[in-house]
Amino acid sequence: MELTASGKSLLGRTRGKWAYVSLAGAGRIFVPLPEPLQAIGAPEFSPDGRRLACRSPEAGAGEVYVVDFSEFTNLRQISRGGGFNPQWHPDSTELFFLSNDGRSLMAARPKPGGSEFEPPSRIFDLPASISSGHPGWPSFYSVSPDGNCFLMVENVEDNSTAIAASKPNAMIVENWAEEFRETK
Repeated sequence: MELTASGKSLLGRTRGKWAYVSLAGAGRIFVPLPEPLQAIGAPEFSPDGRRLACRSPEAGAGEVYVVDFSEFTNLRQISRGGGFNPQWHPDSTELFFLSNDGRSLMAARPKPGGSEFEPPSRIFDLPASISSGHPGWPSFYSVSPDGNCFLMVENVEDNSTAIAASKPNAMIVENWAEEFRETK
């Protein structure tokens, strides 16, 4: 299920089909998405609620697409060479996604005054210890509310023999991208 930031629309699967419902009015009826969008995965509403990003096999390999919501017009391919797990910048000015191999964080910006996007560019490569997940899995990263940081899942090797003694933990690493660059 995916809810717009405004809380006015909800997208989900019902009876095996992708559909959305407007929560703003009295008549709450699920409206199926057009047929080309029934094969999508990882849908993500833009924070302004005007666009829907998703992964689709439309061009063969899974690519990231954006379509205008709720008209479902102007479907455009954003990734080149595959991509998955799209995430919007909190002010809708950038769309992040993982490269097809899951090792690079990519970004594409909407062009000013239009609905087209600039070609995607690589933001940074993920260190081997960072989990990229897999197409179709829930996203393994998140964009901070100010859009300046990313929260990612790190694979940690646990060599302890005492399973009962291991405790859940979290580690916050600030400026990790800078630290990573210095170690290259």
